[in-house]
Amino acid sequence: MKKSILAMLAVVTISFYGCQKEETTIIAGQEPLNIIDIMKNGKKIENANFGEEGQYQLEGSMETLTSLRHVSRGRVYYMDYKVQFPWQDFIINPGQHRFDVNDFPAFNKLVNETFYGKNTATGFIDAPRGCSGFICNNEKGELLFGRNLDGVPGQMVILFNRNVPKGEYKSVMLSNVAYANRWNGTRVYDNDSSLLKSGRDLSVLLKQSMAVMDGMNEHGLCFAAYQLPNYQHMKKEGGVAEIEFPGDSPRPWSIDQKHGKPQITLSILHNRILSTCRTVEDVKKLFKSYDYTCLIPNTNVHWFVADATGKCCVFEYWTRPENRPAGMGCDTLYIMDTEMDRIASTHGALAQVPYERNSIENYYCNPEAAATYNTDRWQIGFSNKTRVHRMMSNYYPVMSEEQALRCLQEGNFGMELPDNQTTDWSCIYNPKQGTLLFNMRDDLSEVYYLNIFEELAK
Repeated sequence: MKKSILAMLAVVTISFYGCQKEETTIIAGQEPLNIIDIMKNGKKIENANFGEEGQYQLEGSMETLTSLRHVSRGRVYYMDYKVQFPWQDFIINPGQHRFDVNDFPAFNKLVNETFYGKNTATGFIDAPRGCSGFICNNEKGELLFGRNLDGVPGQMVILFNRNVPKGEYKSVMLSNVAYANRWNGTRVYDNDSSLLKSGRDLSVLLKQSMAVMDGMNEHGLCFAAYQLPNYQHMKKEGGVAEIEFPGDSPRPWSIDQKHGKPQITLSILHNRILSTCRTVEDVKKLFKSYDYTCLIPNTNVHWFVADATGKCCVFEYWTRPENRPAGMGCDTLYIMDTEMDRIASTHGALAQVPYERNSIENYYCNPEAAATYNTDRWQIGFSNKTRVHRMMSNYYPVMSEEQALRCLQEGNFGMELPDNQTTDWSCIYNPKQGTLLFNMRDDLSEVYYLNIFEELAK
């Protein structure tokens, strides 16, 4: 009822993809948040263990580690990421030996050997079950992009990627310590302040560039990755590991495109988005230029991208098993960048969410998947439209950055979820102004601010 009344009061709402703004309702302000400027409050870590210079393989490794600073409660850290990682070497050209689909251990082994000269991996992270967000406009008509990073508990490390090759763009990248560390088979960095423990080995932080889930570059191009229901990929004695519910459409297969283009994978793609793209159109060209392969079993993501002009877009891969000829990679890339793209998919689902075309969560947006959403118990069971319904019921098409950050809290993970999963951070990006406002763990007693353009210009 609330949203029906608001819709009548508004002259026009804002479309999810066109991002056109006209008159609408602006909610009243609340008590100001306690905002902490990241760069004015960074502190060195006492008795930090950065290892020895000779133990690292890549130039800039020790300089990166010693730049580490922490802010306030040991939840937020930042550092100048000066590691000279050979990103291009991890893009596999046609004719070279490819990474096999779902073979994350092979990728992780090569990454570890590149960083440390040896393979330190003993496992990899369980797939998180979350992430949600939305777009709106502020009072100036500037696009705001909000995202919750939901999953296993982990501290944030902000990477300032200033030392880039000629022709590439500087960026700020957000990463979760727990992700990169669990790829090494341990959980010792899950708790807040665990990086502050005297003498603790901090070499894992060199790998944070592999665990970047969102960020913004010097031109205001920003992206975020959101978890999706998992793929079929594993065989057990007697059949497929994921047993489908009777009457469901099958789960999709792990994406493994083979169209004769260079092969790219998750971590490398994220770096290329921020390092080589200035606009949403650039990102479209990037996705179309590569064959994408899913390497982490049970893990699939889709991406939301926005730029300083107010353009925004969703990227998603999909292949139904019955549409995939044997031995052929015909995996489909969906690029959804118009309001009608999203209306077509959201109207087909009976479980409607207010302003759903302005939101994104961990269910598929593409028309193939949306067409059977209501009968796919594997998909319904993974998504959480109740959670996103609450978030978008507190949503307005026009909000200030602070109001938008409060709205994100309504979509946060709570204690009722399995494996102690939580919302690690909630972020509001302003691509036009190059600013970032965020908080940790649904805690608004401290809110953090970063002017990305200003810092990258230094």
